[in-house]
Amino acid sequence: MLITLSAGYVVSAIFVCIEYQRLGIKYRQHSILRTSFWIKLTFIFVEVALAVGTCYKENVQIQLLTEISFWCREQRGAL
Repeated sequence: MLITLSAGYVVSAIFVCIEYQRLGIKYRQHSILRTSFWIKLTFIFVEVALAVGTCYKENVQIQLLTEISFWCREQRGAL
């Protein structure tokens, strides 16, 4: 569910960036458009980095829980 939400946000932000880029080219006298484009682009990179970090953390936790479970089963067998 979190992946779907993050993917939707990133796709939406990419299209907004494209719109700001096109508006910035057409209306060069408005520097706020360029600033808004770079801020939105930064949010995209941060969001992708957080999504990758979250997926990595979840995979490590699952692997750790699997290893703990396996170790407990081995300990029971040794008794």
